[in-house]
Amino acid sequence: MVEPAWNIELVKAPAARDLLPRAADGSIDWGDIKLCHLDTGYTDHPTFRDPISGQTWLRPQEGRNFIEGGPPLDPVDNRHLRGRSFGHGTRTLSVICGGAVALENGRRLAIGVAPGLPTVPCRVTS
Repeated sequence: MVEPAWNIELVKAPAARDLLPRAADGSIDWGDIKLCHLDTGYTDHPTFRDPISGQTWLRPQEGRNFIEGGPPLDPVDNRHLRGRSFGHGTRTLSVICGGAVALENGRRLAIGVAPGLPTVPCRVTS
């Protein structure tokens, strides 16, 4: 079972998602809706992939790196940090369209207000 995080409940995101049209498999039918996310880019993270199919809803091939050209990857260098660190773009993107993450106690926690929303990441800042 996937439980919404407290902040997702607080903004009533689950109730808002219940109003959206559904596809045959029960997932949200986003139709032609896409979000363009302007930030430091993105990093590959499991929260942006369907846990069963492995498919991502991020559309980096449609995005752009306005700083260096090329793909909109976040240049965060986490080799010298303890644990794993992600850039600002990845963190804010997870709040917007992150799926679910597994917790140590076996629960799965929904972390985004619009999980699965097709999103085009663009890097516009460092």
